[in-house]
Amino acid sequence: MEETDEKNEIEPILLRKTRDLSLSSRATNCLRRHDVNNVNELLHMSYNELALIRNMGPKTLNEIIDKVHSLGLKFDWEKEEQEKSLEERIEEAREKKKQLKANIRKEKDKISEAKRLYEAYKLKYHGKHHESENERG
Repeated sequence: MEETDEKNEIEPILLRKTRDLSLSSRATNCLRRHDVNNVNELLHMSYNELALIRNMGPKTLNEIIDKVHSLGLKFDWEKEEQEKSLEERIEEAREKKKQLKANIRKEKDKISEAKRLYEAYKLKYHGKHHESENERG
């Protein structure tokens, strides 16, 4: 039931006419001339498609992007970037985990070597120490 309510809430926003978004005249005219009539059509446009619309400067482009965000929506290209970023972060975490495991293995090897050297030291020096005490007595 909740999902249906949410879907019903979003649909009217998607069907909303771009001319009714309270954008500047320049932004409204750019979208109209490019035949972008509703929010849904706008959301499916790539960043480059938007940026290349005639008379679409950086200010107008940012105005449109800000308006979409103020409606609680994201462009398809933003969702793709977000998903890609998540995938990249997961891959980075995996690589970091591998590196940490390798570092742990190296540290364990160092500890094992230190223990081996200590045991050899004990045998060599403590063994001689005990032998010399036995020889005195």
